[in-house]
Amino acid sequence: MNKIHFWEFPRKEIYILINKKTRKLLIENSLINTNSNNYYEFSLIINEKSKKYGLKTKFNGGDIKRWLIGRYKDTRTGKIHPKFIPIWVVLELSKFSKLRLKELEKRIISYRSGGNGKIINNPKLPIKVTPEFDSVVIHLFADGYVNNKINTPSYCQRNEEDRTLFITKLKNIFGNFEGGLVENKVFRFPKSITFILSYYYKISSYKTKESTIPKQISNKSKNYKLACILAFILDEGNIRDCICCFNTNKVLLSQIRSLFQDCGYECNPLRYGSNRYWFSMKNRSINKLHEDIIKIQSSYPTCSLGSKYEKFYRLAMMRRSGR
Repeated sequence: MNKIHFWEFPRKEIYILINKKTRKLLIENSLINTNSNNYYEFSLIINEKSKKYGLKTKFNGGDIKRWLIGRYKDTRTGKIHPKFIPIWVVLELSKFSKLRLKELEKRIISYRSGGNGKIINNPKLPIKVTPEFDSVVIHLFADGYVNNKINTPSYCQRNEEDRTLFITKLKNIFGNFEGGLVENKVFRFPKSITFILSYYYKISSYKTKESTIPKQISNKSKNYKLACILAFILDEGNIRDCICCFNTNKVLLSQIRSLFQDCGYECNPLRYGSNRYWFSMKNRSINKLHEDIIKIQSSYPTCSLGSKYEKFYRLAMMRRSGR
């Protein structure tokens, strides 16, 4: 199982908050080891280092002090807010202070995108790249909305049971966070999550007609592919007398069909009708899929068909009885 350490996050987009004792070590040791007489002198060194990351920052002594304290007061509202540090700055501080990154990782309290994105508290670090992790990518291709440059990402799912499955996956992977539900169907979650997914898998677009499954996922073992299949059926599938999957993106749907075949499930050819592409799984593979679902759920309970499982179960029982 691969893992993603915090220093492998997008360095300019993610900001972290480290515990008080470690913040003090980071900054005070950095001042000593760079022969800085005060926070202002040290801020000039940090600004110079920003050029390595394609930035031209203008931090000052006040910024360094707020990083040390870990909070700041909003002059407009009078409210106290936590002060997060950009990951690229933490990487530079670790070099100056000679603190190991793996030790720093254990002391991260929370992280967010930018200076005011939704916060992930008690983060699970390093992040484990499990079948749940990969299935989230497929959910976002199917029923997600992601624009990392502008909006907060979201997942549209009217069914509460299925929406809860998605939210639980995110928390299992990343940690605790506050999300927002709009119109009882659209769930908004921290942008740092999609920044990390996009950076790790080099995903350029989540748009319906542009998204494609990363090659790394296509080359993984069966459980990863099965988790992706179940996510797609849940969002874009139909279960009646057979299992059908639909999408307007021919390339994406062809890739999903290949995942079915890689897992040993026979499929009918891709077809086009009613302004979308679709394919069905052959019913002689139903029992095999049912057995595989039971197996994967013993390790990853969220990798399921959710509200659609009852229809699937009836179909599987019909096949078992020979009908």
